[in-house]
Amino acid sequence: GSYSFDCGPAHWTVLDSNTYNNWGNARLQAFLREDLRRASGAAWRVVVFHHPGYQSSTHHQMDRMMRAVESILEQGRADIVFTGHVHNYQRSSPIWVGANPDAPQIVKRGDPARWGVIHIVSGAGGAPIYDPKDAQSLQRWHPFTLVFKATPSFTLLDITPSRLELRQIDSGGRLIDRLELTR
Repeated sequence: GSYSFDCGPAHWTVLDSNTYNNWGNARLQAFLREDLRRASGAAWRVVVFHHPGYQSSTHHQMDRMMRAVESILEQGRADIVFTGHVHNYQRSSPIWVGANPDAPQIVKRGDPARWGVIHIVSGAGGAPIYDPKDAQSLQRWHPFTLVFKATPSFTLLDITPSRLELRQIDSGGRLIDRLELTR
């Protein structure tokens, strides 16, 4: 099932993205819409589900069912989405889809008219890594992909009311990506 909770300054929404749930369903979309509306006082809105809607790996490229909720994430001012399923690490630019989830546009973070959501694929923590050739070939990336690393790694978050910092650390302890969002 899907649920949410507050932890410090962040509101976390966890969605069950398995295929037996159709996120095009009005009832499921109403749950997400209401959850994000109730979270409007949180400093940060973080959404988590397994199957990424936006990623540049060859593997699972057609598993896009969660694109059905992207406009709700924008309207609810979600800051960041964490997914797995694809066994590597990727970070997107802030993207906005409006009414067309298959045509994401890169936007400036904080634009009140076109709220951009950042998508993180954090799937490089234990299973065999996917698509190192894709990671090394920028021309294979979708335009919204900023970072693509095909090396074992994990994601570390530090969240305060005014700052969200993401660090991606490889198996040797080296920093391979860093993102800082501020309010």
